Amino acid sequence: MDASAESVARVATGGTDAPSSEVTAALRELRRQVAEVLNHGQRLLALNPKHHALRESVMHLQKAQLCLRGGDDEEEPWVDGSVKVDWARLAKQLKRKRMQANLGQKELAELIDISEAMVRAIESGQRRPSREVLLRLLASPPLGLRLEDITADPTGDSIIPTSWLAPHYDPAQLITSMVEQLNSSGGALEQTTAYLDYQSAKDFLDICESPSYAKAFSNTIPLEHLAQRIASSAGAGGLDVIALGCGDAKRESKLVESLIQHGRRHGITDVRLFLLDISHLLLTVGHNNARDILGKSVTSIVALHGNFHDLPKYPLYSERDVRTRTRVFTMLGCTLANLDNEVRFFRDTMASAAAGDFFVLDFTNAYAPADSPELIREQDPNLRAGIHAGSRTLLAGPLYRYVKGVTDVELSLEINTDGLIRGCYELAYVAHVSTQGSPQKRRFAVFRNRRYECEPLIECLSRCGWQTLERVPYGASDRCDITLALLRKR
Repeated sequence: MDASAESVARVATGGTDAPSSEVTAALRELRRQVAEVLNHGQRLLALNPKHHALRESVMHLQKAQLCLRGGDDEEEPWVDGSVKVDWARLAKQLKRKRMQANLGQKELAELIDISEAMVRAIESGQRRPSREVLLRLLASPPLGLRLEDITADPTGDSIIPTSWLAPHYDPAQLITSMVEQLNSSGGALEQTTAYLDYQSAKDFLDICESPSYAKAFSNTIPLEHLAQRIASSAGAGGLDVIALGCGDAKRESKLVESLIQHGRRHGITDVRLFLLDISHLLLTVGHNNARDILGKSVTSIVALHGNFHDLPKYPLYSERDVRTRTRVFTMLGCTLANLDNEVRFFRDTMASAAAGDFFVLDFTNAYAPADSPELIREQDPNLRAGIHAGSRTLLAGPLYRYVKGVTDVELSLEINTDGLIRGCYELAYVAHVSTQGSPQKRRFAVFRNRRYECEPLIECLSRCGWQTLERVPYGASDRCDITLALLRKR
């Protein structure tokens, strides 16, 4: 028998000659041994959940651990010094386990002999339970709460992936399909054509670095305001930011930076950033920018190669996923205009979002009523100023690179007032392509910019299940009249 075991034995047999310091040390060792056996039993129970005798043993061990608790509430390791309770994770897991057990907060309070207000406070992250209350929660069979459910994630030397390929993501095939379309008799190109090949992505980044573009999105105060609202409403625990069509990811990183700053006061313990884009080059630049801006302040930054129109196909967003983290989807840089159908996207593609998830987006406001084309021509700044040189390079580039025998590309702007959403109109960038040996020019709609009437758009999104919490002016110039909006899934 070793010294620690002998000391425990002396205490257990009622040895009154043991000094008080030795008794304290022996009880501490006994608590450690019980906790170790309990942890082993819980792991076995997880592998054999229907083993009745094993479940009973675990319950008795939990009760023994409760009886051996100290007289105060100082923090002690449950198994060893590396195991710490993640209080924010406890809040999320307790609520999830309670709901899975079909228990109301009042029923759980009666089950473990605490007040209903205490249950609410623990689940919201406002109060930390005492050791006694925590052990009662762990010892409650209906909850099935385990020590592994509430301890902090280990921080070992395991590899953390930073890139993920969507199923069936094939950049080579995307380029092949684009070339086939460009060498057809004409038609409308999918919006992502403008960023698909490396030179197009580089041309887009050049636009992002231009003074006029930087000025348009230089007002970051609205982003900070929305971050504060999200942090105060999300509740304690983890936060995942999923940036759809992230581009250079500078605005998304600024939003995350503000979320981290405000989240500390509301129990948000860790933030992960997922960047999704169809362009490998843009995704690489966005990942590097996010890493430079955020550093180690986020748990991880993951690059997702794929098309956000295919979101429901990705395992990452499976509706069967039991979520304990709040999600914040973003679609910044007026990417909303890239959607073929806003209703289908928010109603169907985003159907896998959970109630309580957030969505941050920005959009350009209509400069004139959609039923007044002449007034639009007079007041829309893009129509007044014409197509910017950088935009011409971006949009005409794929045509010059991939259309066989191309001799000239003429770009013009057309107004389309037949939008899906009431009050919406769009500016269509149209290319007329001349080729060798053909007197007929081919017509391609290569890009579009939509303008929205705010109220009809908000009403439309509400019918799709997304409530608008905030909408604030975002653009920093008359040429860019932009609104930033915060939505939440009902």
